[in-house]
Amino acid sequence: MGAGMYEKQLIGRRPLHFRYAPPMTNLDEYSPDELPKAPFKNVKPHQRSVYYFWWLFLKEHDVYMKTCAANGDGECAEIYADFGDIRDDDFMAWWKRIGRYLFCEPQDDPVHVYPSPEFDLGDQNRIVVSLPVDRDVNDMLAELKQLLKPLRKRVPIKQ
Repeated sequence: MGAGMYEKQLIGRRPLHFRYAPPMTNLDEYSPDELPKAPFKNVKPHQRSVYYFWWLFLKEHDVYMKTCAANGDGECAEIYADFGDIRDDDFMAWWKRIGRYLFCEPQDDPVHVYPSPEFDLGDQNRIVVSLPVDRDVNDMLAELKQLLKPLRKRVPIKQ
């Protein structure tokens, strides 16, 4: 997961990663400080996401709505292929069905840590790490740091 990325855990599935803050619901654990700044008073948590405003823009776009009424035929046919018919949806229904998959970032080949390798390292305070060489080095290092945190808590740190 790259720096500045947001993670959203799906029930029973792998987490999805987003470039911008995804819409939050009452089921998500978050603090108000973790949410983007409220764009207006009495805002619902999901209305703090830029993805909400992209969807809302399409709801207000006459040409897109004509394309929806024509079952995807029209000037906005390419956008319709991604966003679908949004005329009857509320945002969260659309987000759960289409939006979260449309806007999530592709899953990278993750960094793997093997705390108990099949061969003897001769030292219980060593691990084996598998790194995909085709990934961004800074993203990989950030992911590796997160993976090492729980392992480092169980062993004394040498100064």
